Amino acid sequence: DRSRYIKALAVAAKNQDVEALATRLITAHSATVDWLTTVLAEGILGGPAALRRTPLQAATGLAVKLANLPFTWSTRGAERFAETLR
Repeated sequence: DRSRYIKALAVAAKNQDVEALATRLITAHSATVDWLTTVLAEGILGGPAALRRTPLQAATGLAVKLANLPFTWSTRGAERFAETLR
């Protein structure tokens, strides 16, 4: 893992700032791997999904879909018209 390699180089060079940064990166990476493992295990076992849309995200997605609906309809109509001409 690159963070561990950087930490080893920082220790050898006696660069405490880089060593501290590498330690933080190692910790963050470990936490991310643990979280991903949990999410995958929950998904496989049929448990609660850790990745769910919030109500605000769902409402925003619906609003975007509705706003794009006229464009989608006009695009499909243009495609049908072009297909008719062929």
